[in-house]
Amino acid sequence: MTKELISALSLALLWERVMTINAWTKGQKDSLFFIIAPPKDDGNGTLKKGREMWMYNPKVNRVIKLPPSMMSQAWMGSDFSNNDLSKSDSLINDYSHTIVGTETHERKKVVFVFSTHDKMVMDYARRLIHIRDGLVADDQVRGS
Repeated sequence: MTKELISALSLALLWERVMTINAWTKGQKDSLFFIIAPPKDDGNGTLKKGREMWMYNPKVNRVIKLPPSMMSQAWMGSDFSNNDLSKSDSLINDYSHTIVGTETHERKKVVFVFSTHDKMVMDYARRLIHIRDGLVADDQVRGS
């Protein structure tokens, strides 16, 4: 990967949306989390049990089970889809990972990881992941 491409890709790190979430997990398949900030999203909750998901919206005081047709929709306006959350351990277990570069951005080390998966199993088979301070800072899904 060229330095110019790495620099261009790292520009995505300049903007961020911050959410504060209280989360509980049971193993790797079940989780419950509630958003506590920003105020407009306060109280929204998501329950994930295996690959099934339910969402709670306090504004309408309802729990909604997400049908398969909504799994590709964005979760809470983020870049993550509901499907990404329901398969949260898939990125670790189902992909092969290779470090393709590193750089320093705002005195923080950014590691670029290229991950591949069997195209017959997944809708997308390649990802370029930016890890900054041990956290995923950007995850770009790429087609074949």
